[in-house]
Amino acid sequence: MSTINIEQFEKIVEFNIDNNIKRAILGLGSSGIGKSAVIKQIADRKGMGLIDLRLLLYTETDLKGIPFPNEDKTRTKWLPNDILPNVEKDGEKGILLIEELTSAPKRVQAAAYQLIQDRKLGEYVLPDGWFIVALGNREDDNGVFVQMPSPLANRFEIHDIGYDLDIWKKNFAYKNGINPFVISYLNFKPGALHNFVPDSTSMIFASPRTWHAVSDILNANVFDFDDDILRYKIEGNVGEIECNSFLQFCKLKDELVSVDDILS
Repeated sequence: MSTINIEQFEKIVEFNIDNNIKRAILGLGSSGIGKSAVIKQIADRKGMGLIDLRLLLYTETDLKGIPFPNEDKTRTKWLPNDILPNVEKDGEKGILLIEELTSAPKRVQAAAYQLIQDRKLGEYVLPDGWFIVALGNREDDNGVFVQMPSPLANRFEIHDIGYDLDIWKKNFAYKNGINPFVISYLNFKPGALHNFVPDSTSMIFASPRTWHAVSDILNANVFDFDDDILRYKIEGNVGEIECNSFLQFCKLKDELVSVDDILS
């Protein structure tokens, strides 16, 4: 399978929406690379509704609803859960974002079969103007991974999503005020954007998500680069080695003469 960047994944999802193609899309990629964020950006930009359904948190009964007898008690009906899109509540057009699909138990994945393929589940019918996008991690991403049955996988258009520093800067960092020290450091050391190692025993690794968190810390302007609390907070987001390297870079860069100084 070819690996695409997050910008290409965004265009793929928008293509389906713009052309009213209802086949569900599944995006697979490492944690923290912006998969969820880009879907939310699409919904905001197009003025669409968005339901974020984290499949790992639900059971098959939560999805399908509760069985109850009909009026003359001759057959069973299903009472749908309010977690699924409803036109009156959520609007005529939107994206049903199914998160953590590859982490959900097989029984929950199986309950999603009918919703993904037939756009209905028990008595519930997905509104015509809603599109299904599912996200998940790959087996080698070292997260909770449950192999999807082939019949479920075959119901999706599947894409493998990688990470790209230039795309992240253009589509996210500059637009969201990511701190200049973070951008400069990643320009200096591009491999630090996402340094997850599958066999590592550490729970902490750098990713676009954690660099966003570091940026928020720096943007608060309450620390200097020698402050222990600043170091501990950055270390808690990107790990000790990356934290030390980043702070050394920031101290050195802070001491350099700026272009404005030279011009003045």
